[in-house]
Amino acid sequence: DMLVNQWSHYHMLMWYRDGRLRQYEAWSCDDVDSVHNDYQRHHLYLWSFPEFEYSKMQAWSTFAQDATDGYIWESLGYTGKPMDVGGGRLMGDTTSIYLIELYEILLHT
Repeated sequence: DMLVNQWSHYHMLMWYRDGRLRQYEAWSCDDVDSVHNDYQRHHLYLWSFPEFEYSKMQAWSTFAQDATDGYIWESLGYTGKPMDVGGGRLMGDTTSIYLIELYEILLHT
C-alpha cells in the first residue's frame, strides 16, 4: 500500500534543466513543494532520488535566514511568485517538519 500511494504523487514532478526537481502539491493546488505536504511523501524520494530531497531542503533553508523569526515558508512556489521564492503562509508546522525531515535525511543517507 505504501509503495502504491507514494508513487501516486510522482506524476506531478517537474524536472528543470539545472537539475532541480520540484513537485506540485496537487492537481487542484498550485503550491510547489509545500513542507507539510512533502513530509507525507518524502521517504520514497529520499530512497529513490535523494538529490530531490537535498535540493528542496536547501531551497527551504534559504527562507529561514531572517533572524527575527527563522520560520520556513509554506512552499517553494506560489501564485505570482517565481520558483524557489518562499511563499504561502507562515505555519506552525513547517519549521518543525523541516527539522524532522532534516534529521531523517541524516539517518537514511
